[in-house]
Amino acid sequence: LHTIDRPYDKLDPWGAIDFLHHKIGTTHVAHHFDSSIPHYKAQIATDAIKEKFPQLYLYEPTPIFEALWR
Repeated sequence: LHTIDRPYDKLDPWGAIDFLHHKIGTTHVAHHFDSSIPHYKAQIATDAIKEKFPQLYLYEPTPIFEALWR
């Protein structure tokens, strides 16, 4: 897998962007693991991937828009 979960962080202090985007920023690895997983099950799938396949799960705490400007 070549994808990373990362937060919106300071850009989204109330969680509105993450909510409107169905948490795709913080559950992106699960989306690439199996794209048929519905958005409302993505967090459960992400937690399962972290537990069962820790070597495949990547998380980068740098917020999305900050990472874009590196």
